[in-house]
Amino acid sequence: MVIRSFPRGIRSLADLHDFVHAFCAAHGIERDRAFDLDLVVEELFTNQVKYHPDGREIEVALDGDVRQVTMTMTDRDVDRFDPTATRDPSAERNQELLEGGRGLRLVRALTDELRYDYRERTSRITAVKRWSH
Repeated sequence: MVIRSFPRGIRSLADLHDFVHAFCAAHGIERDRAFDLDLVVEELFTNQVKYHPDGREIEVALDGDVRQVTMTMTDRDVDRFDPTATRDPSAERNQELLEGGRGLRLVRALTDELRYDYRERTSRITAVKRWSH
């Protein structure tokens, strides 16, 4: 497992991408699979920045191999924002039209598991991606 903290802000995306790509290269994960993982991590990180603009660094942990990768994002001293919450499809469409919302749909489509835990003002999002050979 590799863990790294990133300053809260869009400027951290380049370093975040480098972190994901270095992990994938070190674990023999193919480029197209690395791209999917990178999209998931970017979208979840961007949402944490958007919904919690003030706060500490965001910790990202990656663990796995060519068959499965688990990404855990930990954000401390923040309010609840559950990206796994099921939304009414019509409300989701309206949200997309008004303010975006496509990113979390993409995350759900690209992951095999998406879990959220919130305790004592700490948000933890876990995304699991599995691949068959």
